[in-house]
Amino acid sequence: MKQLVLSLFIVFSFQMLAQFEDNYDTVYIFGKKGRIAKNAAELFGVVDNKGNTVVPYYYNKIIENKLGLFVFKINKSTSVERTYSLGYYNHNFKLILPCQYRSLLAVDKQYIIASQNSDQKFGLVDTVGNIIVDFNYEEMYAPTEGVFLTKLNGNYGFINKKGHDVIEHKYAYASPFSEELAVASSNQLFGYINHRGNFVIAERFHAADDFHYGFAQVYLNDNATVIDKIGTILFPAYFQNIESVGNNQFVFEAKETLRNSLENLIQQSKKGKELSLYQIDSMNYNIVSDNFDENIPHFKGVINLEGKLIGGNRFNDVIPLFSGEGKQIYAVQAMEDRENENSTFNFALMNEKGELISGFEYFEVQAEDKLVLKEVENEIEVYKITDTGELILKGKLN
Repeated sequence: MKQLVLSLFIVFSFQMLAQFEDNYDTVYIFGKKGRIAKNAAELFGVVDNKGNTVVPYYYNKIIENKLGLFVFKINKSTSVERTYSLGYYNHNFKLILPCQYRSLLAVDKQYIIASQNSDQKFGLVDTVGNIIVDFNYEEMYAPTEGVFLTKLNGNYGFINKKGHDVIEHKYAYASPFSEELAVASSNQLFGYINHRGNFVIAERFHAADDFHYGFAQVYLNDNATVIDKIGTILFPAYFQNIESVGNNQFVFEAKETLRNSLENLIQQSKKGKELSLYQIDSMNYNIVSDNFDENIPHFKGVINLEGKLIGGNRFNDVIPLFSGEGKQIYAVQAMEDRENENSTFNFALMNEKGELISGFEYFEVQAEDKLVLKEVENEIEVYKITDTGELILKGKLN
């Protein structure tokens, strides 16, 4: 079934690509203000709704975005890898940035993070072509919580939209802010800084991820646990990965050898003591020192803040689909599928209490779009999880 899912994905992808490249008379832009067209030389331009060419046929690719059009020209190169130079047209089909940029990223409704071809440095321009932040940075990321993460002279810091430093470039590593905290490192370990650039969670982890729903995954050597926003470690580092998904629940992956003992081990570790790095390292020496090996069987599951498994230890895979108002929906795959050569590897839906709310009938899960697919009488029915957690039929594929 995995091969079938992959094949379907490839087919759908090629169908979408074919539509984009071959049917330009039906692909409109800017609310049918124009359409992308291709000439006999296989170059792209834009024709308005009166038939006038408003963007010349110079480009190897044109993509619409919220700020206008990004246009691409293939760089002359003898290498196998194809590279492009990018430019930008606004909604009035006026060329604002010629094709001399290595990358462009639309930000908000008026700014573009751009990287120059000449020196690959990053800066910020507006939609009329004014340089707002000079091209001084080795790296520049989309703003989070009002600031841009940038890299200057090998160190990370944060600037505002005027290019002024708001946090000094003094970190060996940093990530964008999430929930008012950002991962940062001034040495070989990682902690979290606030908007003043002060470490509020000390540098004591071997790796660290962004905060989601009030919690963040951190690593002790090669194994993961989670912390809260004051840095309290919630579980021993028994996990290969563990992700906060809302409502104080976490989706995790752990070694198959822990399937029947994980809950008891966590309950024992939580009795009477707050976890410390020393306790975790000493309690789980063999686990912490053992590198992740894809050849070692693993299982997935859901655990709550109290260390209880939601739905038990019966799953081979778990995919979070919805979180809100105390309600969770997961797509889960049965453990028995591994041992059954005739298994379809189908998914069922599970709620926040660990109750299955459907049969194992969905052969594909598209988590980003909150879609699940099942086959009914030689048709594929596509269902969507709505913003209120309801399951509705979106359509059918023959």
